[in-house]
Amino acid sequence: MANKLKANEAIAYTDFFQGFSYYIPIILIWLIGQILVSVGLILLIVPGVYLMVGYFLAILLHIFAGLDFWDSLEYSRKVVTKNWWKFFLLVISLIVLNVLGAMIFVGVFVTIPLSFYVAYCAFETVTEGALAEEPTEV
Repeated sequence: MANKLKANEAIAYTDFFQGFSYYIPIILIWLIGQILVSVGLILLIVPGVYLMVGYFLAILLHIFAGLDFWDSLEYSRKVVTKNWWKFFLLVISLIVLNVLGAMIFVGVFVTIPLSFYVAYCAFETVTEGALAEEPTEV
């Protein structure tokens, strides 16, 4: 939906649910990422925090760049590392926002979609031009 919004295309109700067609790779990316972050947190807190922030764009890279789960995780880490402190502040801000939304109970119905949209906007900003589609020949 956010991609259509950016391209000034008409948005239909079904566009809000298009992400569910990627559920298996998304679950795989999320699960492997969380396992690696957990191992990093158990061994030493700093590697876990680094990976948590580094994998921030992994799911979006899979959806929009078509990378497999491991390449998505690695490319996300490499892209985020270039501006790690900015992404760290963004991730912390989103965590605080969602915790506040959870305290209001129904607030998470606003804060979680907002967090996903903010992540999409950050993704678009960071990868602008890098993931441009190849022109199709007619």
